[in-house]
Amino acid sequence: MDIIRRNDSPQATDEKVTGLPGCGLAGYAFLLMFVCVLGMAGMAGGFIGVLFQEDTKGPLPLQPGTQTAVWALAPLRKAKLIEIDEIPLAYHAEESDASVACALLNDSLVRVDGDKSYTLPYANITEVTAEGVEAVGVTVTAHGTPLEGGIDAITCTFQPMEGGERFDRQLTAEADRNK
Repeated sequence: MDIIRRNDSPQATDEKVTGLPGCGLAGYAFLLMFVCVLGMAGMAGGFIGVLFQEDTKGPLPLQPGTQTAVWALAPLRKAKLIEIDEIPLAYHAEESDASVACALLNDSLVRVDGDKSYTLPYANITEVTAEGVEAVGVTVTAHGTPLEGGIDAITCTFQPMEGGERFDRQLTAEADRNK
């Protein structure tokens, strides 16, 4: 195909162009199609990601009571382990709905497990043991002299990297300080 291109400049000469004179409209159309397909693939990937996301949150890591959500302290308040305006020194929920949790209060270690609640004053704690390491999970157990009708040990279980070793150190320090 022969195309004659005219140039309107004063030194214009007619020149004969053979073949395709650049990609023009076809190149632009392919570029737009590529961007469109890439965008649609991104949207499809995002949609699939939303469909397959986990909607359950894990247990809460060990945290100061001042940073604990009000809803997380509700089972402790319902069990009458803490007052409405009381804030624990440290708090750890073993279940995502906070139905199983341990807390360090000013004078005792408390645990709620569903409808059951346990209290062990720091002054009554004779030994604190920790099994496991932070990378795989820690189980902290406080042994002591039970209150009347109470239990002689409270166990708090921590998933990996939830602060089990720190809880062990805090509990041991509180128990030693109150002896």
